[in-house]
This record gives sequence, structure tokens and C-alpha cells, in this order.
Amino acid sequence: MKVLFLDIDGVLIPNAWLRDARRESIFAPAAVGLLNQILSATEAKIVVSSSWRIQHGIEGLRQLFTNEGVKGDLIGITPVLKRCRGEEIQSWLAEHHDVQDFVIVDDVDDMEHLSNRLVLIDSDLGLSTKDLELIVQRVS
Repeated sequence: MKVLFLDIDGVLIPNAWLRDARRESIFAPAAVGLLNQILSATEAKIVVSSSWRIQHGIEGLRQLFTNEGVKGDLIGITPVLKRCRGEEIQSWLAEHHDVQDFVIVDDVDDMEHLSNRLVLIDSDLGLSTKDLELIVQRVS
């Protein structure tokens, strides 16, 4: 199984999207479209590593993703360890031995020893075509 560890703020909700008074959805549609392309090309499953997992839980996130047009399978959320995100991801991986490959998509680099698996997103722009290419290369 391939996994995409996904942050939300700065990735699906770029800063520029937050400043757009005309927005009608929570996630930037362009970012959702790119995410769907990535998921289709790689067949990766989503694990949310964003702080949104604390407030919404997995079922709330599944509903939100459906409402916002995300087409991929959300299979989990990382544990809340109150440490760096890299440690939370490592903890999730330790419990899931069927992961063959993974990539981390985030706008913050607090991954420690997993930094080589990170595609760092520009939080002002959110997920971009350039990021899509890097992500697909890493988990194809």
C-alpha cells in the first residue's frame, strides 16, 4: 500500500485562498483537483496528519473530504502525541506494516528523520503542479 500523509492548512487551504472573499468552499478547488490527480496517478491512500484530525476525527474528515470533492480513500489519521509531526507519522507507520511507500505533503518541515519523504508546500500557494510532479515521482 502507498500512503500520502496530508496536511490541510497551507496545502488544501493556501493563505491566498483564505484572503479570497469570493471563496465558496473550504478547500481551494485547484488544490483538490491536483490532489485527486495525485491520488489517481499513484493509487495512494490518505492519512491525515493535519491538526484538523483533532477537532474533526476520521469520520468528520471523511465527510468533509466528500463534501469538498476529494476522491481518494481516507484510511486513517496520525496519533496525537504532542510532538513533531514526523514522530506522529512514524508512530502510525509502526502500526501499519503493509505500507510499501509513502510521501508527506505539508507546509511545515518538522519531520526530523522523515524529511527525505517530505514534499514541502508553499503555504501561500498551496498544492501546485510542481508539487504534483514531485509527489507522483516519489510514490509511483
